[in-house]
Amino acid sequence: MEAVARETRVREYFERAIASRGADRASVIAQARAEDESLASEVESLLAYSDETGLLDGGVSGVADVIAELTEECGKTPSDIGQFAVVREIGQGGMGVVYEAQQKFPQRRVAVKLVRSDVATPSMMRRFRHEAQALGMLQHTAIAQVLEAGVAQVDGRARSFIAMELADGLALHKWVRERKASPREILELMAKVADGVDHAHKRGVIHRDMKPSNVIVNERAEPKILDFGVARLTESGQQTGATIATAAGQVIGTIGYMSPQQLSGDQRQIDVRCDVYAMGAMLYELLADKPAIEVPTLSLLEAIEAIKTKDPTPLGRVRTELRGDIEAIVGKALEKSVEKRYQTASELAEDIRRYLQGQPVLARPQTAMYQFRKFAGRNKALVTAASVVAATVVVAVAGVAWQAVLATRAAERATQQAQRAEQTAEVLRRMIAAGTPQVSKGREFTVREMLDASAESLDKATDLDPLVRASTHTLLGDAYRTLTKLRETLLHKQAALDIYVTELGDAAPESLKAKYAVAMAYSNLSQGNIAEPMMRSGLAESTRILGPDHDTTIDFEVGLGHAVASNSVARIDEAAKLSERAWEHCIRLYGREHPRTVEALHTMVVTVSKLKFDRRLLEIQRELVRLRETVSGTEDPRTLQAKGNLARSLMRLNERDEAWSLLKEIEEPCQRVLGESHMTTEFTYMSLAEFAIRHQDFPEALRLATISYRYARSQFDISSLEYISATNFYNDILMLNGRYEEAIQNAEEIYVKLQNRVDVSAHVKDMTMGQYAFALVKGGRIEDAKAIQQCMASSHLREQLDVMIQQWYKGDDASAGY
Repeated sequence: MEAVARETRVREYFERAIASRGADRASVIAQARAEDESLASEVESLLAYSDETGLLDGGVSGVADVIAELTEECGKTPSDIGQFAVVREIGQGGMGVVYEAQQKFPQRRVAVKLVRSDVATPSMMRRFRHEAQALGMLQHTAIAQVLEAGVAQVDGRARSFIAMELADGLALHKWVRERKASPREILELMAKVADGVDHAHKRGVIHRDMKPSNVIVNERAEPKILDFGVARLTESGQQTGATIATAAGQVIGTIGYMSPQQLSGDQRQIDVRCDVYAMGAMLYELLADKPAIEVPTLSLLEAIEAIKTKDPTPLGRVRTELRGDIEAIVGKALEKSVEKRYQTASELAEDIRRYLQGQPVLARPQTAMYQFRKFAGRNKALVTAASVVAATVVVAVAGVAWQAVLATRAAERATQQAQRAEQTAEVLRRMIAAGTPQVSKGREFTVREMLDASAESLDKATDLDPLVRASTHTLLGDAYRTLTKLRETLLHKQAALDIYVTELGDAAPESLKAKYAVAMAYSNLSQGNIAEPMMRSGLAESTRILGPDHDTTIDFEVGLGHAVASNSVARIDEAAKLSERAWEHCIRLYGREHPRTVEALHTMVVTVSKLKFDRRLLEIQRELVRLRETVSGTEDPRTLQAKGNLARSLMRLNERDEAWSLLKEIEEPCQRVLGESHMTTEFTYMSLAEFAIRHQDFPEALRLATISYRYARSQFDISSLEYISATNFYNDILMLNGRYEEAIQNAEEIYVKLQNRVDVSAHVKDMTMGQYAFALVKGGRIEDAKAIQQCMASSHLREQLDVMIQQWYKGDDASAGY
């Protein structure tokens, strides 16, 4: 039989069989067997596969419509399903009906999937239990969470149900269309989807039915992945064979998102990379506004053949602005060969984010010119920071070697110093080598990645001289500090201090200098309760051992004011006096424009401007900006920080035009030089958010405040002024956008966590209590707010809350400010 003729006969018998049931289907198979035994076997194989995977979707000669008619339910909507009061029907599928319902305890809106009575066969019930099992394994913000599964009496009959998180919003493709989403917005959203899929994969769950209609996007652009009814469960990354059949006709449009491996019918080929392919198909369709492979008008066999053999039109030809990195990312996800495809969903998410951050993507050939172009265009600060690290390396190595030369009076000591110099040089060579092609395998390292790799290498190097290890920890801490990675800074500074104290004693100059660095790291993290005692004892020890004018003593003197302010916001005047005294000491020792004097002035401004704003401070800040530009340059991170601090002071003193001009001046350099995850950039965003509020642009204010809020949560302790201020500001803007419950939850979290903390001052506790009560009033929970009011120690806060409550009763909510 000719190949084409054979395919035609297979298709004809298959489509007749799939539209038949019972004896009629058996008759069709018998006719095929009478014609050719192998022909009948092929038709039976296709039927078995379609029964298992629900492949009959999307235009297979109207078969899906026939099946849908056979499974249509005529039952009435129940009033209750267990403890869930049904509100409305959301939709129906081949397996069940989904309702919106109100849970009685705890009270919340949920989605309840109820098995339809006409399809409650043993195989369907296995699949239903399978979905509950799959969902129960998953806890991720991008996956609709299962809340309860069981059996309930519905209209006098026992019916199985699954209650899950209600995903309010639009299906992904509708969200993209209605929002007119940009390619960047689509990519950001799909990266979150890939995060959720990766979470499932790591817990042994392969979705197998990823498509736009199975992703709901809410008003906050947060995706929720639905329908794990055909998921495959695996163990340790290998298939266990636990596959549940899909009802014919239920999975609509699935074939257009299936990989060649999934279409093969060989269950051994189905792994996490099938979901990666599906997400590639989703990306293509969302970006191009057309499917990667047009299959709706094809028969089943034609559709399978098209997906296996045809390549999608390159995205760049469909939309020219998608040429380059985006085209490469989608193309790699859609590779027909699993070896060439992204191997995991996390690889896809990471490459999308590399593109969004201006970094080289793995989907493109990693030529030197491509990497350099991406590197230079993304962030000049990384080049600058790398140069700083390299320069520090040279100075550090030269310093150790020079000390060895000077130690000629003790041959043994000279030998040790020389060995340390060589070891230090080797360690630093490894650090720099971390970003070379030989080590990175063609992938460009950012400075952060280079530092992380160096820290890991240091941990594994067991044969290092302890003092070499300490100096390397110091260097890494300095580098992390320039990137405002405060926790990593503390980690390495503390490691260096521990080694110096063990090897040299706590009175050694190296130990004292390291102690200052650790104290300052704690202070920068707003852990003043640890930083202040360290600064005070260190200042006394350094004055006694090294003298009052030694550089390390001056460091302690400068840092003490900062630590006092971090320890207690009520002691800002004391902190200001200490900082000013240290600055004046520097002027006497070094002169007004010496880098150490400028650094002392900078620390004083940062310390005082936390809570205090006046004209005198404003003039000092102007002087600091001038000195920073002279000493460090206009785009040095410290110059940008000084300008940001000046802008905030101008805003507090109602000099808003000048503040706006200054913020717009530094906005682009902050993003380009420092990146979004730098403290100065975050503070700049907060200030710009305030202007957005004044212009009634609340969504833009929320976007900016969200970035700052996330940074504060990642870097500071919950009791710190930075954390509390960022959260309060974020909550204010949430409520301006009508999101009261989120604001209340955030305020409650801080209030609850700080009430029993013995290391948190009463002032801070009262402040967080007040913010919680204010949020409750804004959200209309007056009685709850009154209950909190009874616990307030501050009469001022109680009175302010009384005013807010009265204004709320009068309906004057807008005037009830914070």
